[in-house]
Amino acid sequence: MEKRVIAVFCALILLFSGVYYRVFSLSQGESLAQVARSQSTYTLEVAHTRGMIYDCNLVPLVNTRMEYRAAVLPSPEAVSTMQRLMPDREAFLQKLEEQKPVVLRAAADTQANSAVRVFEVPRRYAAVPTAVHVIGHLQDGVGVYGIEQAYNDFLEENGGVIEVRYAVDATGRPLSGEAPEVIDTTAEPKPGLVLTLDERIQEIAEKAAKKHVNNKGAVVVMDCNTGAIKAAVSLPAFDPDNVAASFEKADTPFVNKAFSPFNVGSSFKLVVTAAALENGIEPGAFECTGQIDVEGQIFRCNNHDGHGWVDLPRALQVSCNPYFIHLAERVGGET
Repeated sequence: MEKRVIAVFCALILLFSGVYYRVFSLSQGESLAQVARSQSTYTLEVAHTRGMIYDCNLVPLVNTRMEYRAAVLPSPEAVSTMQRLMPDREAFLQKLEEQKPVVLRAAADTQANSAVRVFEVPRRYAAVPTAVHVIGHLQDGVGVYGIEQAYNDFLEENGGVIEVRYAVDATGRPLSGEAPEVIDTTAEPKPGLVLTLDERIQEIAEKAAKKHVNNKGAVVVMDCNTGAIKAAVSLPAFDPDNVAASFEKADTPFVNKAFSPFNVGSSFKLVVTAAALENGIEPGAFECTGQIDVEGQIFRCNNHDGHGWVDLPRALQVSCNPYFIHLAERVGGET
């Protein structure tokens, strides 16, 4: 009886050992197969896109123009097709000598063949970019300013990629006889950011600012009912595709003057007017002599000679400082 139990026990050990060995072999085999597959391919990234940014009407504010890139497999055929696109022919030939696929900028009429694959990819910013201080810019593909920086992780997660995967031999050189695998996720629907800006109003505001604002300043258009910013312009602007060119420019092009703190200046005259009217104070007329004395502090008018007698409409028209300082005194600081 004891011998029979020992025999059964040994049989069970052998059985489980066999099962373990088979499972282990299968898992090891799959791992080795994955390693073999990774070692037998070379992946070339052609483009890496970021998530979309839209205006309030879902009009795209980025990725609105396209450019062409070519994935080039080293070969004599590639040389004849692509060398005209390289400003430095020697650098191009050196890349080919390394026997690795390369990505080059291409033209719209570049002919694709077995060694050259051409892709149309989105370019992040327009030739004439809009709302640059709001949208911001990138550095090495990472957002470092504006919306690009504030929502960098979201925009990165909701981008896409174009890759070309080549089969390679034991030395890592691509096999010219096998068609590469193309992975393109740029066309897949992804979430995007929707701003309150209106692209049409933004365009009008930018044109008006360039025409009427002298060197530096800002234009902001707000929906009075909701407080939503429909346009925000800051001058001078910068080129998000070439930020280095603006580093030495005058008038701080990287400061968003539309959202920066400033002395409220003459815009506060409307606050004073509203406070007076809401409290039943008749603004009346006032004689502007070019200055006004408030407890020993002299405040001057923009017209040092004075505006003479002005009423509220005229004071608003000429932005008369003494008139509104006098009116503010009548209203009172607390009010």
